[in-house]
Amino acid sequence: MEGTSVIFNCNATGIPTPGISWSYSGAGGLPPNSRQLSDGSLLVNDVKNTVDYEGTYGCNVSSRAGVSVAHANLTVWSK
Repeated sequence: MEGTSVIFNCNATGIPTPGISWSYSGAGGLPPNSRQLSDGSLLVNDVKNTVDYEGTYGCNVSSRAGVSVAHANLTVWSK
């Protein structure tokens, strides 16, 4: 729902610890009011029903063993 916060979880383990980054399929990259948390999750505050928020988010995990990507779609309902 518009105005709420969303958390996308991304869990990865390994030795050494894999790197986690986030991507977004919409206009201009990740929304400006989003940030990656210390556990690798992505927090998006005050979501809106616009192309700046709705779309596919990607969790990108990389290590010496390779790269893995998981996707999640966000649809925002108007109030």
